[in-house]
Amino acid sequence: MTIADTAVQLKLMILFAVGLIALLTVIIVSIHHDHRIALTSTLPLIIVAVFMLIVLISLFLL
Repeated sequence: MTIADTAVQLKLMILFAVGLIALLTVIIVSIHHDHRIALTSTLPLIIVAVFMLIVLISLFLL
């Protein structure tokens, strides 16, 4: 990998990490507010968070 490829990978990792932290914060606040996992609002967010975590791990392992 070139230096430019490494820089792009690092930027993507930072972007996905910040997005994942923000998404997890929204999920936690939603669960705390509703006291349950709502199928229409919280579950899709959890699915997106899992997908983002998988992408972040794959970027880290490259």
